[in-house]
Amino acid sequence: MKVNRIWMTVGVILIASAFYEARVKPQSRPLYERGLALYNQGNYQESQMELERAYQIEPNSTAIMVLIGWNHLKMRQFDAARENFSRAARIDPELVEAKLGLAYLALESGQGRVRLEEIRSLLSQEPGNKDFQLAAATALRQAGANRESAEIFRRLLGRGKYGELARKNLEEMYGLEKLGEEIPPGFPPLERPSQLQVNFRAAGQYLQRRRGSAWEDFYVKGVNIGPATPGNFASDPPVLAEDYLLWLDRIAALGANTVRLYTILPPAFYRALRLHNENPQRARLYLLQEVWLADSEETNLFLPAVEVVTRQEIARVIDLLHGQGDLPLRKGHASGLYSVDVSDYVLGLLIGREFDPPVVWKNNEANPNKKSYGGSYISIPEGNATEVWLASMMDYAASYETLKYNQQRPLAIVNWLPLDPLSHPTEAGTLQVIRIRERMGETGFATPSPGEGDDQVSVDDKRLRAGSGFLAGFFASYHVYPYYPNFLLREPALLQERDSIGPNSFFGYLKALKEHYSDMPLLISEYGIPTSIGVSHFHPYGWNHGGLTERQQGEILARMTQNIADAGCAGGIVFEWQDEWFKTNWLTAPLEIPLDRRPLWHNALNPEENFGLWTYESAQSRLFSPGRAAWEKVKPLYEKSSGVSAPVLPVLNDGADPQRTLRSLSVSSDEAFLYLRLEVQSLPRGRDGTLQLNRANYMVGISTRPGYFGSRILPGIVPHLRYPEGFNFLLHVGGVGKTKLLVDSNYNPYGLWPVGGGSNRVELGIRVPSKPAVEEWSPFEEMVVETNSLWFGRDGTAFPPQRYSRSPLRYGPLDPNDPQYDSLATWSADFQSNSLIFRLPWALLFVTDPSSRQVYAETVSPLQLHSMTTTGIALFAISFAPPASEPDWGRFPSLPLAATDSLPAIGADGTFAGTRMYTWTGWDTVKLSGRLKAGAAALQKSFRDVRGKR
Repeated sequence: MKVNRIWMTVGVILIASAFYEARVKPQSRPLYERGLALYNQGNYQESQMELERAYQIEPNSTAIMVLIGWNHLKMRQFDAARENFSRAARIDPELVEAKLGLAYLALESGQGRVRLEEIRSLLSQEPGNKDFQLAAATALRQAGANRESAEIFRRLLGRGKYGELARKNLEEMYGLEKLGEEIPPGFPPLERPSQLQVNFRAAGQYLQRRRGSAWEDFYVKGVNIGPATPGNFASDPPVLAEDYLLWLDRIAALGANTVRLYTILPPAFYRALRLHNENPQRARLYLLQEVWLADSEETNLFLPAVEVVTRQEIARVIDLLHGQGDLPLRKGHASGLYSVDVSDYVLGLLIGREFDPPVVWKNNEANPNKKSYGGSYISIPEGNATEVWLASMMDYAASYETLKYNQQRPLAIVNWLPLDPLSHPTEAGTLQVIRIRERMGETGFATPSPGEGDDQVSVDDKRLRAGSGFLAGFFASYHVYPYYPNFLLREPALLQERDSIGPNSFFGYLKALKEHYSDMPLLISEYGIPTSIGVSHFHPYGWNHGGLTERQQGEILARMTQNIADAGCAGGIVFEWQDEWFKTNWLTAPLEIPLDRRPLWHNALNPEENFGLWTYESAQSRLFSPGRAAWEKVKPLYEKSSGVSAPVLPVLNDGADPQRTLRSLSVSSDEAFLYLRLEVQSLPRGRDGTLQLNRANYMVGISTRPGYFGSRILPGIVPHLRYPEGFNFLLHVGGVGKTKLLVDSNYNPYGLWPVGGGSNRVELGIRVPSKPAVEEWSPFEEMVVETNSLWFGRDGTAFPPQRYSRSPLRYGPLDPNDPQYDSLATWSADFQSNSLIFRLPWALLFVTDPSSRQVYAETVSPLQLHSMTTTGIALFAISFAPPASEPDWGRFPSLPLAATDSLPAIGADGTFAGTRMYTWTGWDTVKLSGRLKAGAAALQKSFRDVRGKR
């Protein structure tokens, strides 16, 4: 919505500015007119230069001041805009244009207040002026008065350019863009039925839907739809119904019968849902809508401010589902006029979010006397304060929908494993962990927050009671992922559980949870597994938080889908439909700088960005494919003359000299990867057709900011080779299973240090402080991270941390149709062109934001890692005959390895001559194409086969 809103404002200001021309004196009018024309073209700086000249001639012209103010506003120079608008208003207190400018300034900057009565007053002063009608309607919309704004826009329809802009606004507000439908006259009349309508209910072990006078079980097979696409935060979701129609069609084709939203989407989604379900050629999809409770620093849920905001959000959700939603523009939220009634398709409402255990703990501690709640529809005779608060919010939801619409539908609390009511002896409490570590003699460790841990507090839906007037009932709703919390990986009873394929702790947990909720439906409203290259948490059976191929994702999702049914659950909803690039992960977030540009690039190491069944790729992704065609438009960084077999030095005459002869090095990039293509004279291939590098190895030196970081001397190469500017990454190509990307130790933000108090244990974390620099020699090391932290069981059992290296690069075929194709592969061989091709995730090179060319620079504190802008990436390459044992690039010298060829050439003094940099242009928008991931077919089969347990 943000992009569209700004565009619409430009349109309004374009027309409004033209109105000022009559107020400019002839002496300055040519300058003003040129300034206005440049403004209309979007050349605000050049426009400003013309207007400043006009201002010198006519310093008291309010028209010139106001247009200067608009220029400053569009360049987001808010103080300068305020100065010009305010001065014009002081000269002429009745000047409508100046007042309107100040109103827009407050709306765009978020500074100051916009009073609706002032906007209405401005409109009344010029009741017949279409410029001001259009401007006032837009300002009213931005101020949250949607209905009043829409009424003014409607009056402008059919009036030339004014009508075109009015239609644009109305189509966006109603979710009609590109649909070609008529603008609604308003909201449909609200007709409350005389009898209570209950079309869905929770009964027995399932949700049920009404069929005439009978009820039938409805087993949920669903997909979660997130609010964002790449390039956008959740606050800027897609606004076109055609996008949502495409998604809904594909989700239905997978065999799903339900979609879930964890937050409100724009009006276009609900319109698309209605259109989809009204088409008899499409399989119907039902909706589970969550009332999202925004994350807040406040932990006392009973504060009036928290309760008021929560009730407002509940009312908004219910109203929009009935086609009566009027949602004002709010930062981080969808907005618009929701005039499409989709209540017939709404299976249920979910209340809440994944509360962190410390929030529940602190809320309970702050409200010890909140132990029960007696509502009109939902009560809780005995519970903790958080359960009581959630019961009251559910009761409000039931009351609001019943009283206003005379409808009810099943309700549930959003819950997850850290708050389950089960006991997990492998999860020690906070105080226990402190005492255990103190007994071990450790000192200096971070003290956990009160309530921290995954078995400290609980929220139990079984304590809820339905009143006689609430017929829809409630169900339990849980988010269950196989790799977290750690008790899924540690409890013997869960690890020993088996399904029809083998050991399965996920299945074991579902059975235990369902046993607790034996008398009510249990819906697994989120389950999923990501396809990121990076791993953030390991699972003993390989169901990791990342590090899974697309095919593995589909196979595991299919297995989990069957597990959910076999455990007796009411269904499951896969997380999620599309990859979302704005998502953060604790392990990758420190090196995603700045945070406000995270959606503009794809961090392939971040699991949270890669849960989708639908992924996105750039046109450049074809560079990781066989043949030369994709690289034809990429000019090589280095290239030897074609047809000339450049001699290698030294010539070993071992039959492998052509393998060690380098021909070219090409570089390119996109939103996800840095691509390299190293062409040699002859790429060695074994009898079985596989790559054989037993007589030729290669090294690529990479400097992400020449002159600032890294080692000047290449380790292990004799005679000594130098890159005076320093290189901070070393790519050693040693063959399949022997190829690694290493980091210079002085540039690695992570390190090991001993735990105090006499313990022989070491911890891995961010080194503080750390100021990388260029050194004559610095060792290269693997990039090791800690995915599973140290924790303790209640009996004192220590569960050691788990670490892994991101340095090894994964080899795989380039052809997606190859049975051995690996979607996680980061390098491959193209024998057609005698080339080695690499795709290195930006984050693996500590590029913290490729869209603005930011690279890691220094660490000030554990929470303050800084970046700097790079001018480009310098690269060079050498070949050498590999030694019998693998080189140790952390020692100097490692082994006396002789360079046999290089790109660029090496001078007599051992220095690379003419080293070049790869540069790229930053970006503020992304252009991508979407596709289904390779594992979707396995999930489709599972959806079509699975049935509820009978």
